[in-house]
Amino acid sequence: PPSPFRLGAAMAFNLGSHSASATIGENARVHANGDVLVNSQVIDAQIGTHALSNVAAQGDDGAGTGSKIGISGAVSLSLLDHQANSLVSSGANLSGAHVGVGADVRLPRDFSALGAAKPDFSSFDAFKDSLGAAKDLISDPSSLFTTYGSAKASADSAAVGGVISYFNAVNQASATVARGASITATSNDTQPWSVQLLGADASGQARSKQFDQAVAIAATTEVVSLHAAGDLGLSLDRVSVADGGVAVGGSVGLIDYDNRAQALVEDGVVINSAADVGVTAANRETILSLALQSGQGGSIGVNGTMSYADVDSVTVAGVSDRASINAGRLLVDASE
Repeated sequence: PPSPFRLGAAMAFNLGSHSASATIGENARVHANGDVLVNSQVIDAQIGTHALSNVAAQGDDGAGTGSKIGISGAVSLSLLDHQANSLVSSGANLSGAHVGVGADVRLPRDFSALGAAKPDFSSFDAFKDSLGAAKDLISDPSSLFTTYGSAKASADSAAVGGVISYFNAVNQASATVARGASITATSNDTQPWSVQLLGADASGQARSKQFDQAVAIAATTEVVSLHAAGDLGLSLDRVSVADGGVAVGGSVGLIDYDNRAQALVEDGVVINSAADVGVTAANRETILSLALQSGQGGSIGVNGTMSYADVDSVTVAGVSDRASINAGRLLVDASE
């Protein structure tokens, strides 16, 4: 005979700390015929914390031949910290055709699976491939999500399924020219310029850093994420029982982001540019949180969902009133 009680549980825990620092030391002297770049970058792509639990204990004939009680639970927990810091220290002297001080924290997400699932009628084989991609995506959509928790339960008399998902990320980018430092850019070209960096990005492309001003102090945080607590299947039997039974399903999604982008020119800094100077900071956020769950019972079905997102963003771009800037144009911009 089947067991009268079946229990399933899943937990996913993601703890991460990622930092990058680029520093010119105190009283250093850097004179270049070409460009000077002080750059820090943290890219944490395709973050995925997924917890899935499935308890299938309902009898096939609907006559009570399965387990009477089925309980399924899933917990997804993520605690992440990303820090990028670029610093020109006190008393340092930098000179070059262009001078850039940049700090970037980026959490990109690839949604190409959605494009692959789009019907393609260019040929029969292409159509079959797109149908296969759509089927895979429907059966397991977790690859789309930064966090995903799913709990399925079925039984003859009572079934309970619950999901709790908590995601916390601190993302901070700081580009600073410290007290008493000096920067000189000799180029009078006002066009954007770029520097080729080592390695490749998350998509396999060569890395580079671009600036819009001859002297640029720039900090950026960029977050793209999709979160879900609950099952994203197309059926409604995520938590189900036979006739006369009770089914209870619930999901809670808690999302917490703390994003800060800061670009500063401190007291006593001297900047000379034959063209222009930019001090810019930007926070860019595209965040979606979903709470999904269903309960289906022969006599009683209860379903509850909650999704809560807390996004704190601070964007600062500043030049001290005791700094000295000589340039054709100055841009100080903080954008959210």
